[in-house]
Amino acid sequence: MAAYNTLNRWGGNSGQWVQGGTFVIGCRGNQGVVGVNLTSNDGGKTFTGQMTYAGEGPIDVQATQFMSNNYQVENKWGSSSWQPGGNWVLGARSPQPLVGINVSSNDDGQTLTGNITYEGEGPIDFQGTLAGCTPPT
Repeated sequence: MAAYNTLNRWGGNSGQWVQGGTFVIGCRGNQGVVGVNLTSNDGGKTFTGQMTYAGEGPIDVQATQFMSNNYQVENKWGSSSWQPGGNWVLGARSPQPLVGINVSSNDDGQTLTGNITYEGEGPIDFQGTLAGCTPPT
């Protein structure tokens, strides 16, 4: 899986970047994650939405919380059945769950930028830098 060291910022361009924890998001060896757009309508217990790997179109994602900010993820292409997508770590605040993530990459997944939303807050700026990728077995 791809581990990203993250920074968050409140207050737009005048705000200061602060450590945002480590997020773990899908990984396919040489095919990086270039987009993730997920939302939770149940306080971070489940997520639905789409993600994109470099060189592909968007695929459907569903994620189910199994512990704190850890999620079992499944992917689906078109009308195919759901396939294992690994275990992800979304969010770095306990007990305040993440309820939205909308990030993209212009460098094949080396960095992700966009915004995230924690329960009870509005969106905050997000930057993630790839720390390493271990494809699922």
